[in-house]
Amino acid sequence: MGCLWPVLLYSACGFIEQLFGGQMGGFHQMQQQKVRWPKGVKNEIGPDMAWLKGTEWHWNRWRNIKFQKDGTFEAPTQECVHMGLCEWAAYDGKVYVMWGDAGLHILEPTEKGIKDQSLDKLKKTTLKGKRRSDGDPVKATFVKVFDFEAFLVEKDLYGILGVSEEADDGEIKRAYRKLSKELHPDKNPGDAAAAERFNEVRDAYEILNSKEQKILYDTGGMEAIHEHKKGQVQKGETREHQASVTLEMLYSGTQSPVQMTRRVVCIGCGRNPNQPKCKGCNRCPNEVRMVQRQMGPGFIVQQQEEVQSTEKCKQQQETLTLQVEKGMRDGDTLTFEMMGEQKPKTIPGDVTFKLKCAKHKQFTRRGNDLTMKMSLTLRQAVLGFEKTVRHLDGHEVKIRRQGVTKPGAVMTVKGEGMPLRDDPEEFGSLYIEFSVDFPDSLTDAQATAIASVLSETKGDIVGSDGTARGEL
Repeated sequence: MGCLWPVLLYSACGFIEQLFGGQMGGFHQMQQQKVRWPKGVKNEIGPDMAWLKGTEWHWNRWRNIKFQKDGTFEAPTQECVHMGLCEWAAYDGKVYVMWGDAGLHILEPTEKGIKDQSLDKLKKTTLKGKRRSDGDPVKATFVKVFDFEAFLVEKDLYGILGVSEEADDGEIKRAYRKLSKELHPDKNPGDAAAAERFNEVRDAYEILNSKEQKILYDTGGMEAIHEHKKGQVQKGETREHQASVTLEMLYSGTQSPVQMTRRVVCIGCGRNPNQPKCKGCNRCPNEVRMVQRQMGPGFIVQQQEEVQSTEKCKQQQETLTLQVEKGMRDGDTLTFEMMGEQKPKTIPGDVTFKLKCAKHKQFTRRGNDLTMKMSLTLRQAVLGFEKTVRHLDGHEVKIRRQGVTKPGAVMTVKGEGMPLRDDPEEFGSLYIEFSVDFPDSLTDAQATAIASVLSETKGDIVGSDGTARGEL
């Protein structure tokens, strides 16, 4: 019992330390510290060494350690269990282990090219190296894969289908159809290898055939796919733009190209930055990851930390085509899904364009209808007229009226309004409001002529309210 009390006290103190933000002076040394990597060592796990994630190793014939996918490792020592001072990194064929006060250990695997997730090759692998502080030899032998999800993070889906990383949807689909026919169990009865390959091809196509999952795989590998299935992947912000359109464009419908620049993840350049296509690629923005820290026996906390990305990004110009449909309105939006800024292990946000219709010199829109004003001469207003209106798409509309047209009169022309978006074969109405241009003055001859054809009427007595009171 006497030995148990210090452990319980240590655990309780660690918990209290968390609650009070490390301000309890007596327990200051038990507060978790941040691992400080030596200068010149990058705290990252390169794609060429990601196969170490989720693997367990027997360290110096002494105890087992586990390489977690978040860059921490588990070992039964106080620095790892209680203080969180054990982390690992790996890139360029080397493994870097920071083990508390023991400092940095640098090791290399005896087997090369394990990123194809070959368990047979992994079982033959040993990690060998030295502790940098005193040169003591270090050796770790493979035990097992304890987290297959993390271990398979670098699975090459494009390689499984036999296409390049730049393959479009059509190429991916054709490759899948060809391989699925060749490897189908009905054509290869009893062939276990063909059956396994068939399943790999099917699984690869299911991911690459989904726009959302394909983007995640391209920008974050299988790790992003696994996190997506757990609901741990976020979506970027929506970028909003304005697109100027004319009433003619909304009437007839049109395609309008627009250009924009956005950040994209360079596919494959994180794994192999020496490819010609990777020229101009730079490091992507830092990534935010969740890590678990064991603060004491049975007491684990989750922390969020920012780490340098191992992926490469660049600015890329995109040409989008605005598909303006017949009958669309001012304020309608066109959405391009997942065309926003890319970031590793993140679903890109959408890009939206809000339509802004310019004022038309002749027509005004009211819902699905159009209105316009038409000016008549005095003769046209009295005797009738025939006029031609050129519509938004260039066709001509004949306007005829007989007899007298009073100022302010409105004429309805059915079927000459805007097309209905849900049914472009149907149209609203055109409403024409008339005005009369009265002459400023008449010549004597004109006045005489009008007087001769118009009979004289007796005037009315009009009150102050404008109401007729009676004849003169």
